[in-house]
Amino acid sequence: MNGIFTATVSGVYFFRFSMFNNLSPTPNSVVSLKKNDERLTSVWDTKGTDSNDMGSNAVVIPLKAGDTVYVELQENRLVYDDLMYYNTFSGFLLFTM
Repeated sequence: MNGIFTATVSGVYFFRFSMFNNLSPTPNSVVSLKKNDERLTSVWDTKGTDSNDMGSNAVVIPLKAGDTVYVELQENRLVYDDLMYYNTFSGFLLFTM
């Protein structure tokens, strides 16, 4: 498994992801959901003084067979995770086209 979803059938899909910030007094977290290298949406935590923020986002998008969807941590940014698995990525097919 590589963390990249590849559509095997054309259709409309639902995807969601969550992010737990870098657990630091200076937040520095930016995570994006991408389709074939195109940014669809992002979650940001880059300002403030609290260190326990989470964010999530979701999309409903059409995909063609072979399209890829994945979550990308932006360059020079951080997230925190441990065995509680705070950072997630999931999706499913709503209907075929």
